[in-house]
Amino acid sequence: MADIRKRKKVLLIEPNYSNKFPPVGLMKISTYHKELGFDVVFYKGDLKQFVIERIADKCINEFTSIDNTIDWYIRKDLFVEYIRTKRKYILQQLHISDSEMEILLSAKIAEYKEYYWKGFWEKEPEWDRVFITTFFTFY
Repeated sequence: MADIRKRKKVLLIEPNYSNKFPPVGLMKISTYHKELGFDVVFYKGDLKQFVIERIADKCINEFTSIDNTIDWYIRKDLFVEYIRTKRKYILQQLHISDSEMEILLSAKIAEYKEYYWKGFWEKEPEWDRVFITTFFTFY
């Protein structure tokens, strides 16, 4: 009988700063959790940018399931920028009007924008555990 339990997910974050060496602490945490059977994702950069990119990916997946005649992934930067800034001119650059499902897609992207801006993503965590490393250099 297959194990139908959802695999636990771990997010490892290293801030986006210049360094020569990989984060050994995060690597050890990664190995430990992988041995326990967790799904582990490593990200280097800003946490908020990571969250916006994940939300944009989910939005693009829904767009693709609604209308797969357009390659929405090539416009990912526009999805990210619109969700981050809420600027209408970016929404126009997405060319949602190219789709026969324009009304539905417009509602979906508005839904994902609100999901980010109203903080719903904080109330529905995607990750079971989050680890962040910091590196301080004193000159």
